[in-house]
Amino acid sequence: MGRLVTFPIVYPIYPPRGTSLLFLLIFDFLSIFAYYNNFNMMVDKYNEKYRVPTTRVSWSKYASGVYFITICTYEGKHYFGEIRNDEMIFTPIALFLKENIDNIQSHYPYASIPYYVVMPNHLHLYLVIDISFENLPENYEKSPLVSRIVNGLKGGVTRYANQNGIPFRWQSRFHDHIVRDGKEADLIVNYIRSNVVHWLDDCYHR
Repeated sequence: MGRLVTFPIVYPIYPPRGTSLLFLLIFDFLSIFAYYNNFNMMVDKYNEKYRVPTTRVSWSKYASGVYFITICTYEGKHYFGEIRNDEMIFTPIALFLKENIDNIQSHYPYASIPYYVVMPNHLHLYLVIDISFENLPENYEKSPLVSRIVNGLKGGVTRYANQNGIPFRWQSRFHDHIVRDGKEADLIVNYIRSNVVHWLDDCYHR
């Protein structure tokens, strides 16, 4: 199998050299427009392809959608473990993180994370948010749902580390990208699934 081409996935975060300022401004504008006009997208699978069809009514402000999230540790430190022989060896704090991801719906009923990977110094989440009137979170207008979920995960891990005397620190922010179609969904899912075996070529490798 050839090397996985990852730039279409991380492109909105780390644009290629030579990308014009005008293009970046247009891309940022479209991203903001899509977010606030709620290009709501749910994912299903058909013939081994991940589809992201158009969804709910355009006036919805609930931030439903599919997001590719990257969260890093402070200064890229390997708090979550090491990769040996193409296998991730998890630390206790990484196992706690994985448990929280697996149980995300117990805290956020409107969210699911069907695909994710925890790497030595970062993690990727394929986050699906599905908001309706039935499961509308309290004060949803005052706190963006993606930030609410990510900050909840980060806060829980930080508390666990402090309670158990484990040195740990997150990078202060996170990267997010709206998944707009099935092609992007396929690329991202494949990237997540193969991230461990491509660790030496990863842009986060340190």
